[in-house]
Amino acid sequence: MFGALAGTAWARGWHGYGAESAWIWIEQVIQNCIYAWLLVETGRCHLSLKKRLALGLTEPLVVNRVLLWFVYAVLIISVQIFVAVSVFIAKEGGEYPAVIDVGMVVLSSCRPVPPSPFGWHSFRPKPTSVG
Repeated sequence: MFGALAGTAWARGWHGYGAESAWIWIEQVIQNCIYAWLLVETGRCHLSLKKRLALGLTEPLVVNRVLLWFVYAVLIISVQIFVAVSVFIAKEGGEYPAVIDVGMVVLSSCRPVPPSPFGWHSFRPKPTSVG
């Protein structure tokens, strides 16, 4: 991924994305593959844990934490798809239509923020009963 980022910087500079650059597509494919893998693995793991929960082999807290990771993966992949679509419809020179430009600025400046509470919450310590 670092190679794709460096290639994008070398070919286009850090100023905007242009669909004509192959480096931006290499970067997008690598990032989307990573997040798609996260989505598939957390979904598969959650389904497996639900079966184990029905048999009494795991705790509900573990199942819910993996579900939070799945929600995180869904949200982050949706942001990545928006970025890829924005790059695809970018005009020559990496300029976007005004409507997409606003969304691109917001999502690219705080890309991990909307899904992050789901990821953070999955690491909270297990609640203990005071007694």
